[in-house]
Amino acid sequence: MLAPNTVTLVAGAGVWLSRMQSATPVAPPPPPTPPPLPRRDAVLVLGASGRVGRRVVAKLLQAGRTVVAASRSSPKTKQVLADIGVKEGLQEVSKKRSSYVRRELPMMTMQIQDSSGILFFEEVDVTNPESVGRPETWRGITQVRNAPLK
Repeated sequence: MLAPNTVTLVAGAGVWLSRMQSATPVAPPPPPTPPPLPRRDAVLVLGASGRVGRRVVAKLLQAGRTVVAASRSSPKTKQVLADIGVKEGLQEVSKKRSSYVRRELPMMTMQIQDSSGILFFEEVDVTNPESVGRPETWRGITQVRNAPLK
């Protein structure tokens, strides 16, 4: 009599296992979203994609400042600053820098490596009052630097 009961239990367990396998898998919960980086006591750099502007941004980040890099074209500014090893957000210490930094900014290479500032981007056209007057542009700004043309 033990043999039929054993078979029944095994068959019952097999049905239960097959039901468990056909159930929809539960996705793990998404990781928590990190809090936004603080944007206070920030320096707004107008013309950040220019030759002088990128140097001003790099120096301020090296000093540990929060920088808002403003220009008419945010994608262009992101690319120009990426060429010197600077990206949006909290700056990371890095030993690798582009050839542009070694060639064009030799004095800044070591300083950028020790960078600990925070970088934000804003698209601002200083000839357009609506662009300049957006409250988001000025959030957390305590200083303004204009990077002049040559």
